[in-house]
Amino acid sequence: MLTKPRVVILCLERYQLFSAIYGPHISTLATRLEVCEATTLAQARRYLSSTAPPQAIIVADAFTTNPAYRDILFQLVDYAWAGGTVIYAGLVGCFTRPVDLDAAFQHAWGVPWRSSRFYQHTFTLNPTVRSISTNPQHTLPAYSMRARSISKVELADALYLEPFSVRRVETGLQGQLTYETPAAFAPVGHGFVGFVGDIGGEEGTIKLLMAMCLRPGAGAPLKSGTGVPARRASAASAVPGARPREAEVVARRSSRDMNRQMKAAMALQMKYEGDELYASEKWGEAANKYRNAALLAGPKSAYLDDLSAALLKLQRWDILESTASRALLHDPDQVESLYRRGIARKEMRRFSAAEADLQRVLFLNPLHESVRQEIESVRSLKLDEDLEEVYWPMDRLLIHEDIVEVDEDSDSEDSIHTGSGVPCKFYNHGGCLHSHRCSFMHAPDARSVRDDLGRNVCLYWLVGQCHYTEGICVYTHEATYLPPSGWWTNTERLERLRKAFDEAARQFPIDVSESIAAEALKPRSWRQDLWAAPVDLADEHYREAQQEPLPDPPRPISRETRIKKDFRAGKSYKSSSTGGARSSAGRRHQGRSGTAGSSRYRYRDDYDYDDFSEMEDRFMYCGFSKDDFDEMLCQGIKPWDEI
Repeated sequence: MLTKPRVVILCLERYQLFSAIYGPHISTLATRLEVCEATTLAQARRYLSSTAPPQAIIVADAFTTNPAYRDILFQLVDYAWAGGTVIYAGLVGCFTRPVDLDAAFQHAWGVPWRSSRFYQHTFTLNPTVRSISTNPQHTLPAYSMRARSISKVELADALYLEPFSVRRVETGLQGQLTYETPAAFAPVGHGFVGFVGDIGGEEGTIKLLMAMCLRPGAGAPLKSGTGVPARRASAASAVPGARPREAEVVARRSSRDMNRQMKAAMALQMKYEGDELYASEKWGEAANKYRNAALLAGPKSAYLDDLSAALLKLQRWDILESTASRALLHDPDQVESLYRRGIARKEMRRFSAAEADLQRVLFLNPLHESVRQEIESVRSLKLDEDLEEVYWPMDRLLIHEDIVEVDEDSDSEDSIHTGSGVPCKFYNHGGCLHSHRCSFMHAPDARSVRDDLGRNVCLYWLVGQCHYTEGICVYTHEATYLPPSGWWTNTERLERLRKAFDEAARQFPIDVSESIAAEALKPRSWRQDLWAAPVDLADEHYREAQQEPLPDPPRPISRETRIKKDFRAGKSYKSSSTGGARSSAGRRHQGRSGTAGSSRYRYRDDYDYDDFSEMEDRFMYCGFSKDDFDEMLCQGIKPWDEI
C-alpha cells in the first residue's frame, strides 16, 4: 500500500483561530496528503529534526518573526536548502507586520519579495509557471481571493497574476521585470520557498497548496549542502536579536501579543454579531459592532469594509468618508473603499474629489458594475448651477496616498502616565526611578515616536530638524529599537509634504521665515478619525439632526475686552501659580501647523489668563508658572531659550 506524502503545518501562536478558519479545508488536503499539525515548540523541533523529514512544511502564522522561535527559522532555512518545501500561508498574510515579512524574505530566504497591498481580486494562473502543475485538475485557471499580495516577484515565480489591463509591473535592480502576486514559489538552494496570501481559505487556494506540496521532485531525499553557517547568519538578521536590551523587547512583545490575541478574538466575535445584525437589516446596530471591533483590534480592512458597507446603508456620508479614507491609507487601491468614498463625497458635494475616486475605481476594475453611471451622475451635478461644489484642502492629497502601516496602541502603564504634560527626560533616556509616582509625562505625545522599549524617540531628530543634542533633548535620539521601515524612512513622502508646505508658504507669505513642523509629517493617528468618535450609529434621529444648519461660531473676544468685562462685573482676582503653563517642549519647535493635534502642548490663547497677577508671575518666569519653571530647570530644560 502506497503511503501518502507527509506535510506538516506549523501554527505555534494562533492555532485556535487557524483551526476555526481553515479546519474544514484540512480534510481536503488529507485526501492526498498525510497532514500533521505542530502547535508547540517541542513538536516543531521534533518534526524538523526527524530522520524522515516531511515532504513539505506549511507555516500557518507569524511565529517565525518572533525572536523566541529563532532556531525554528534557522531549521526551516536549512530544510529548504537541503531540498524541502516551505510555504508561508494561512494567517501569515493577515497577522505578520509588513516590515517583519520583508525582513524574513530578504534576509532569511534571500528573495527580494516585499509585502504589498491587501485586497480582493480575481487572479488568473500564470501560464509560464514550471515549478508546479498547471493542470486544471490540480490548479484552478482563475479564482477570486482576498489576499495580501507581494511585489518584486519574477514572472517565473509568480503563480497567479491580475488581468493584464491592471497588472502591476516594476523594474528590478538588474533591469528585469518584476510583478505583484498573491502567490509566489521560488527555488532556494535545492528546495523551494513559497507564499500564499489568501486569508479566506478559498477552494483554489487549497488546490494551490496541494500542488505546491506535490511539486515535481518534492519526494527526493534531502541533501546535506554546505554554507549552513552563512545562511544562518543571514537568517539571524531577519529576526532582531543582536540589540543590547533585546530581552526587554521580547518580554514586552510577549505581553503585547497576549493582549493582542485577546483583543483579536473579541473583535472577531463582534464582527460575527455584526454580520448577523447586517443580515437582519439592522444597519445601525451592525455598524456599532463593526466600529467597536475596529476600535478594539485596530483599523483592519476586514472591519472597515463591513463598517463602510453598513454606513452606506445608513447614508451617513461624513463617517463613511472618514472610514473609507482610513482604509485607503493602509491600502490605496482597495476598489470598494474607493467606490464608497466616491459616493460619500458626491453626497457631500465634493464633486471633484468624488470623480477622482470613481475614475480610479474604473482604472483598477474596468468591469465594475455601476461606476460609469456614478461618474456621469457626478459630472451632471458639477454642471448644475443650483449646487455649489465644496472644496476640502486635503482632497487632493487623499486621492492616492502612500501606504501607511497600522499603528498599534501602547497598552503599558507608562502609556497613560501623563503627569504634568512635560516629558520626563530620565524616562526617555536611562530610566525613571520614580515610576508611576513621577510628576512628569511618560506617555507618548505628538512630538515623539514610541519604540519597542516604550521610550519616546524625538520626532524632530528622526526627520533631521532637532536643535538639541542627545543629552539636552527630553526625548531619546536612538533609533535602535524602532522598526527599520517606519514612515520617517519614506523620504519621497516627506519631500512631497515639504514641497507642498513651501508652495503654500509662497502663496500666503508672512514676515517670519517658516518651515513645516515635524508633527505635520507624522501620519495622524486613526484614533482621531471621525469614524472612531463615540457616536451611536444606531440613533434614528441622526439624519434629521444632520440636515439642520450648523449655528454660527461665537465671535472671538480679545483678552483685554474680557478682562474689562470681568472688572465691570465685579469679579475678584486671586493670584495663581499653578496650572495652564505651556511647556518648553511645546514651545520649541513650533511651526506653521500650530499645535499638531496635541492637547498637552497647546499655545495659550486670549482666554487662558484670567487675572493680572498670573500675567505678572508668568512675565517674571518666561511665560511659565514658578513651579513649572523650577521643574524644567531640574530636567535640564532652559525655559528662556527660543528657537
